[in-house]
Amino acid sequence: MNQMTQENSVQKKSNMKVIALVVVCVILGASLVGVIAVYVPNNSQAQLKEKDNTISSLQTQINALEYQLSITNSTTYVSQIAYLNSQLSGLNDTLTSVYSDYASLQKIVRLGSSEVWYDNSFNQDANTATTLGTAEVDYAGYVVVQATATANTTYAQVL
Repeated sequence: MNQMTQENSVQKKSNMKVIALVVVCVILGASLVGVIAVYVPNNSQAQLKEKDNTISSLQTQINALEYQLSITNSTTYVSQIAYLNSQLSGLNDTLTSVYSDYASLQKIVRLGSSEVWYDNSFNQDANTATTLGTAEVDYAGYVVVQATATANTTYAQVL
């Protein structure tokens, strides 16, 4: 019988060791869960808060840039368009003037430009000189002088 009691005491000691080891594992597991419960939610909440702050900051930047874009579109582009339209109008006027000058110069080159300096009749006493008009011509060409007289002499001079 002696042998049986020894086996029970060895078995009880082994069971106690296993129970103690299980208790220590449970305590360590609970500690690990506690540490995770304490640190992970705080860390996750901090990360979430940081992400929320980043999102808020970026949204503020987006709003500021959209506002800046709306102001830029409404003022800068409108004034720039007005300035460019004014330049375009001025350039169109210049082009019209150049076309007009070109047409006038083409008439001169083709000897198609003319002007009448005097186109009236007059009476003149004998031995007097009468100047009917003086004019300057800015271009080369030809001059036609038509004169008729009913007196004994007629004199016409073109310089």
